Amino acid sequence: MGAAFTATALSAAIATLAMAFLANLPVALASGMGLNAFFTYTVALGLLIAFVGIAEQANLKDENGAILSVKGGMLADATGTVVGACLGTSTVTSFIESASGVAAGARTGLSSLVTALLFLSAIFLSPLFSLVPPSATAPALVFLVDLVFEAIK
Repeated sequence: MGAAFTATALSAAIATLAMAFLANLPVALASGMGLNAFFTYTVALGLLIAFVGIAEQANLKDENGAILSVKGGMLADATGTVVGACLGTSTVTSFIESASGVAAGARTGLSSLVTALLFLSAIFLSPLFSLVPPSATAPALVFLVDLVFEAIK
């Protein structure tokens, strides 16, 4: 694990802290790891899809159906994009996997704060993480896909 991993974890932590304090939303931000050609999708459309999906699942809308704290959420996402670019990592943006936290009961920025602290701890625990084989992470990904499909139903 080198400088790219540290930059990615640090930028994700800073952006997720911004989400916790600026929007008080249960949304985590992480590096998109995509090609630069997908920049517009990752930043604009991906953010909106994640926000709408999470707000729908968590019932984070006002009486008119508008998403609560959307301005703070957009600002936090923009912070992630800028910090990620300054640290030389891929675009850092909100991700739909935050829906798994909402499914577990997350409704405020406290979950984003905890996630940011876990990103920061990952910088120091990365040697331990490298011991986990990639095949061990497959069940977690299948679980996340199942949660996303349940939200779509």
